[in-house]
Amino acid sequence: MRKSRGASRTPPLSVAVRAGDVNAVRKLLREGESPNDFDNRGWTPLHEAAAGGHVTCALLLLHFGQDIKDVITHEGETPLFLSVNPDSKPDVIKVLLNHSADMNLGNNERFTPLHKACELDLVDRAHLLLESGADINAANNNHSRPIHEAIKRRSVEMVNLLVKFEADLSLRDSDGRTPIMTAAYMGFHEVLKKLDTPELNIINESQFGESLGDTALMLAVRGGCLKTVEVLLEMGADANIVREDTQQTALHLAARRGDPRIVELIIKATEMEKVALCKNPLINAIESMQVKTIELLLEWMHAHPHLVRKVIECESGVFAQDYKVTGPVSYLLYYKADHKELLPVLHLLLKNGCPANVSSVNEFPPLTATTASSAPKRIKKECIEILLDYGADADHPFPWYAKMYPLSFLPAAWYYALRLHPGENWLIRLLMSVSKKCDPDTLLSVVYVYAYYKTMLVDEELCACRSTLQHTLDLALELGPSDYSMMFSIWAKFRKSGLSGEGLTGEGVQNQQEETTQDDLIVPQMLTPTPLAKLCRILVRKHYSLSALRKYDMPSIVNDFLNYMF
Repeated sequence: MRKSRGASRTPPLSVAVRAGDVNAVRKLLREGESPNDFDNRGWTPLHEAAAGGHVTCALLLLHFGQDIKDVITHEGETPLFLSVNPDSKPDVIKVLLNHSADMNLGNNERFTPLHKACELDLVDRAHLLLESGADINAANNNHSRPIHEAIKRRSVEMVNLLVKFEADLSLRDSDGRTPIMTAAYMGFHEVLKKLDTPELNIINESQFGESLGDTALMLAVRGGCLKTVEVLLEMGADANIVREDTQQTALHLAARRGDPRIVELIIKATEMEKVALCKNPLINAIESMQVKTIELLLEWMHAHPHLVRKVIECESGVFAQDYKVTGPVSYLLYYKADHKELLPVLHLLLKNGCPANVSSVNEFPPLTATTASSAPKRIKKECIEILLDYGADADHPFPWYAKMYPLSFLPAAWYYALRLHPGENWLIRLLMSVSKKCDPDTLLSVVYVYAYYKTMLVDEELCACRSTLQHTLDLALELGPSDYSMMFSIWAKFRKSGLSGEGLTGEGVQNQQEETTQDDLIVPQMLTPTPLAKLCRILVRKHYSLSALRKYDMPSIVNDFLNYMF
């Protein structure tokens, strides 16, 4: 029966064994010290002898002890398990095996001595265990086999040994990976050809079953090892297998990884027809923002413009409430707004057939994506100009099916500009300068709708949008609306008695702010005369178009003025 000498005290016999003092061990055993005593870790003297490689001490203990060869520690470790370590000796293993120690008894995680030998790359110990009949396919709690451990250690010699002793190469760990899948993900290309045979033919199996997980090639792509991908393709790995759960091929994964060398290899082995049935790999490439990868995909897709334009479901963002899908350009402009390669990639996409407009009300428009994005002013302005050069519609409407919201009466680009970035007046001015339908009166109409129909607009966001609507009103008045009947109606709706009518600034506004309820907007009581700028706008618009005026060679200050007018 095993005895403990206390919670922290080590038995004298264990101390002597740990020091390798054979004479002291022999003396203590003759004096009656028990080889079954253990310390607070559950270690007996034999565990100490096995771990320290003290062969003679182990022989003495086994001679005096009864059934101690397979005693386990609190961690479930046998003396044989502990003997498998770089500081011990193979002779200790031989002694334990000669005394019929159980070579397949694992620790609490069912990690056997052979697992440990493979994990530590102790080839001589593994060979000794295998020759003695150790279970080469033993599974630990994670269903990892000794060969999985050898691959994780990247030991060519150990893998060769296990293959020689006929390890089962089709067995999977708890992640559903066969040895060749593990090697592929690890980038351990040196052993790949040893882990499959023509008779076995498992190279194209999926990780979690038929088309529901990664193949070895997909895992190699995820791991990013070019040589591994090359070897697998040479072995007959199929690049056209589609994961049914994610609708992705190896090309999609390569595009997201962003290594153009791997993308180039996978493209050569991929059928366009297979990719056409899946998601757009171009968006995966935009995720990595590797320009060369994007170039390679665009060149490959050149003869298939429908694939270039293919959309994906909106992932997140404020706009995802209003749009169901997004194309490559919108995805780029919104999700990669702060990336240094944004402008070069935008030029690439538009030049190679990605549209600057949308063909469905469900799709997020590129120009709207820019105004909704977090890009800095300079980048956002340049993106808008590029999109306009490619024919982007500045007046694309907000989706009709979207929830009732005052700003939804504006074009989509204006809507997000005012809602998400109300302080960026320059953005509305720029959009107004290129609009064919909207002017300051359009901004005013939004406030008019809010003023007269707010009781019908049952929406929890109305409170949150009041500051935006106030800014919209201020901006409309600053730009000079022409529809004074509408302005008067708005003023009348929010009119308060006793206001002095100082306009939008000064003491009159302060007094009005104090008297205004949370449902009210601040409006001037008395309207100023029509500014000269507004009269010029009306006259110029009546007789000319901006495109016609731009044909003339005019000073930049005049051009800027005309942009404002229009």
